[in-house]
Amino acid sequence: MVLLYWKSNSMDKIMQKYIVNCPDFLTMPKEIYFNLNLPDGAFKLFSVFNLYQNSESGCYASNFYLSKVVGMDERSITRNISILEKWFYIKIENKKSPTKRRIFINSKYKEIYDKPVKEVWEMRKSVEKFNSKKIKEIFINARENIL
Repeated sequence: MVLLYWKSNSMDKIMQKYIVNCPDFLTMPKEIYFNLNLPDGAFKLFSVFNLYQNSESGCYASNFYLSKVVGMDERSITRNISILEKWFYIKIENKKSPTKRRIFINSKYKEIYDKPVKEVWEMRKSVEKFNSKKIKEIFINARENIL
């Protein structure tokens, strides 16, 4: 797991309203960190959803709220949510109803991307073998095996 330090007064104030014991850092699982197919916004958004991973109700925040927390426009939030869902990192309930939508971390993403992460980890040991195009292909193949 990768720890990302997060300290911003405006974010802290917003997040502390909704999350008890707001952390000074966000976690980034290696299964998402090593996936070079994901845009930076997806990483940020996943970190916010990860705060709700133990919540039975999931993340019910609107795209407007998420845009303020993450620092992206609402259209980017929508696009990155779709990307995270397409890559099986999140599940969405009540997708059609913005007031009832719930976003959950997909409990199977670690299982889906376990093998690719191990391959990438081995590649990273040798600079000569490290190849971002190959890493992207490894994750694409893992996702396609699910489809």
